[in-house]
Amino acid sequence: ITSIVSLLMGGWVIYKINYNSGKKIDSELQAFIKNYEYITDNYYDSIDKTKLIDSAIAGMLTTLDKNSSYVGSSDSNFSVFLEGNYKGIGIQVYNDENNNVIIYNVINDSPASKAGLQEGDLITKINDESIIGKSVQDVSDMIKKQKKEFNMTYKRGEEEKKVNIEVSDVSLTSVTSDIINKNDQKIGYIRITVFANNTYKQFKKALQKIEES
Repeated sequence: ITSIVSLLMGGWVIYKINYNSGKKIDSELQAFIKNYEYITDNYYDSIDKTKLIDSAIAGMLTTLDKNSSYVGSSDSNFSVFLEGNYKGIGIQVYNDENNNVIIYNVINDSPASKAGLQEGDLITKINDESIIGKSVQDVSDMIKKQKKEFNMTYKRGEEEKKVNIEVSDVSLTSVTSDIINKNDQKIGYIRITVFANNTYKQFKKALQKIEES
């Protein structure tokens, strides 16, 4: 009986191995696994494997559109936006096709807004250090390291400017609204930039204001 049970168990294990190995793995993924194993086996120092994978996934997301980004296990940006407030300067950025860092949203009444930064500005330097070719995460980390005030250089069209920006508490304004007059009609426009904990209250307030108009 013992021999029969052992044979059955052995056969089941072999079946599971063959079944799993039969699943298709893209050649690109095989290359990734090969490099991952080489790095973890041969790197001279200790490696944080979680951080390594997070960085790899984040790198993949940078090749997609500007609204795609990775929220890894060590990333706090997502929770910051969910809470609706954080310490920083009040901008959202993305990498364009040339890997430039472009501002796509400036939060109202934030340090960035008060410094005159606008949507579409191309950031070139932080504290006179070039960020050309750096990822969004790299720039975010550089800004987080600033204690109080720092300078930022940016391009708007062909003109390059430098401003001093003070790091402070930023209340995330995720909803803006406006009344558009067109063809003798009023059109209520509401824009949501981020879904945060305070978005519902802001949306409700904006909708009420528009309906009253």
